[in-house]
Amino acid sequence: MTRLALSLGLLTLLATDAFDAAKAKATEVESLQKLLDAYTAPCHATDPLEQQDCDKRAKTAQAAFKGKTLYLNLGNVGLERLLEPLDASPGKGAVLITPIFDGGSGVALTFAKPQKLDKDGNVVVSRVPVEGTLSDDTLMASDVKRLVRTGQLGLEIIFTVKGPWEIKRKGGEPVRGLEISPSAFRFSNRRTGKPLFSHVK
Repeated sequence: MTRLALSLGLLTLLATDAFDAAKAKATEVESLQKLLDAYTAPCHATDPLEQQDCDKRAKTAQAAFKGKTLYLNLGNVGLERLLEPLDASPGKGAVLITPIFDGGSGVALTFAKPQKLDKDGNVVVSRVPVEGTLSDDTLMASDVKRLVRTGQLGLEIIFTVKGPWEIKRKGGEPVRGLEISPSAFRFSNRRTGKPLFSHVK
């Protein structure tokens, strides 16, 4: 094995270990829906005591996540609409993310607080490029591109919660969501579960 191959192997190992090390220190979130419900599920009870109980449950749920570094496996559902392949340096993979993950019930997870809606009432967010060292030397950037285009990428994130947001919409219910600050990403082959590349800030 050449010195270059040894160096690339070491970089790959460090990138993989960095994500796993961060994941080991994080608190795992059971599901995206459970996280979003804790912050954005509205309490509209007509009875004051029921409203009080509802508010208390929300605060208890939020306390489980407050101030913690969290880990969430977003899986692959709907990611084909949110990911775009990018050209990458040799030995790396790159993806452009549109960070608005729909948890159902009209709420979403975003990497920043949206500032506006488009003419159709959809949230406008800035896209985020993510690049990382490929997990082994049998992979190429073209493999990542192919998996993105065929909807075969899975995504895991490590993050902290910043807080809920709401944007008023003319003639309808407000658009609600939860803003997070991501610190690490890992993309994998959805079919095999094999990690492709990761990025740790």
